[in-house]
Amino acid sequence: MSRICGDNPAMWARRLTLLFVVASLALYGSVAGGATQVRHTVLATGNSNGIFEPCRCPANPYGGVAKRRTFVGQSRRDTPDLILVDSGDVFHPEMDRGRAELLGKAYGLMEYDAVALGDNDLQALRRWGATWFRGLAMPWVCANVDIAGADVGLRRYRIVRRGDRRIAVTGVLELSLVPAAVLEGAPEVRVSSPAEALEKLAAELQGKADGLIVLAHLPQRRANAMATPADIATVVIFGHVTRLGGDGAAIGVGQNGQHVVGIDLTMPKDGRWTTTVEAVPLDDDIENDPELWALYEAHLRQMENPHSLRPDPAPAPEPQTDENPAEPTDGPPRGRPAAIHVSFFDAPGCRHCERVRRMLDAALVSRPQIKVHTFSTTSPDLQELQEAMAAERGVSEDRRLHTPMVVVGDHVLVGEDVSAAALEETLAHYTAEGS
Repeated sequence: MSRICGDNPAMWARRLTLLFVVASLALYGSVAGGATQVRHTVLATGNSNGIFEPCRCPANPYGGVAKRRTFVGQSRRDTPDLILVDSGDVFHPEMDRGRAELLGKAYGLMEYDAVALGDNDLQALRRWGATWFRGLAMPWVCANVDIAGADVGLRRYRIVRRGDRRIAVTGVLELSLVPAAVLEGAPEVRVSSPAEALEKLAAELQGKADGLIVLAHLPQRRANAMATPADIATVVIFGHVTRLGGDGAAIGVGQNGQHVVGIDLTMPKDGRWTTTVEAVPLDDDIENDPELWALYEAHLRQMENPHSLRPDPAPAPEPQTDENPAEPTDGPPRGRPAAIHVSFFDAPGCRHCERVRRMLDAALVSRPQIKVHTFSTTSPDLQELQEAMAAERGVSEDRRLHTPMVVVGDHVLVGEDVSAAALEETLAHYTAEGS
């Protein structure tokens, strides 16, 4: 077997259950009485939220699509017929376009069978346009969203064929999750009732599919109350919520793309699926895929670019004489620039934190008035401080403990959004009066 997790025996033992399922499942087998029992292996991911590399902070200690591709690749070599799906929110509203395109490339390399349309993904569509979104060539699915007058590669469902079996995969998205701004402008975005869309689709799939996988992007209250179609074997894989694993026909993929969830679907003669579920954390026992990691490193080097942190020097101030006294001001003494206080939150093992530290060092060359206050988020007190500062500045709850985080005055940069250009823009805002 190819190496995916190093040589750690304890790690192999910890994953033995799922690896056995992935490596040895047969799609078809006989059961008592001559009936046919059908089995499928599904790997489910979701809630990536634009994270290519984990920040190793309390909110996001592991995960990352480079590790995911390693795990998926090994699993597919062992079980070529597995079904790979994602429950949505591939992107994050605050990410840059370059990283979004890198994530799209990563999903293409992993050859997903279907990816649900999440509310964050709709925001990316609105932000960068239908042509850009279609160019990602991702297998988007959603039964209750219609993008009027634009082909963005979205389908109501996709049929995955395994042997002589046909599994339909669809998605649903709750309207309340979609920001009002996404529903405005062109192309028009229409969101209908998830329940009604599923009921209509189940009727349409009669004779076309042997089972249905629903990638449900719903808030927790809707997820708890969701009803599945009665006339087709259905399993629901939830996105948006933080539920991880599960039993029966309702399964969660967890938060921030930290896990791959393996699902053994067995359809006995009564036509109802039973499931066996195992969630595998994408921790340091799993290596990063070399191809994706090289692309990511190149992207980070472009973001870092220390030359962008050395703006042209400002003109020297006019000398002051007794005949031309300086006007009194409330700021610092003339000739002494106002201090710019920067709060920098990092975490042990955070590679991007090291890059941000170098960006700040480079910024000191042109702005010696910068005062960097570094906080390592290893203690509860500092985590509480970081969370409070982030909350005051409007950072979404799911990102308040992410690292690196740079806080300057009322401005905050979080995670991989801390680029050389973004840092320079933020510091320039406070050059005159400080922070």
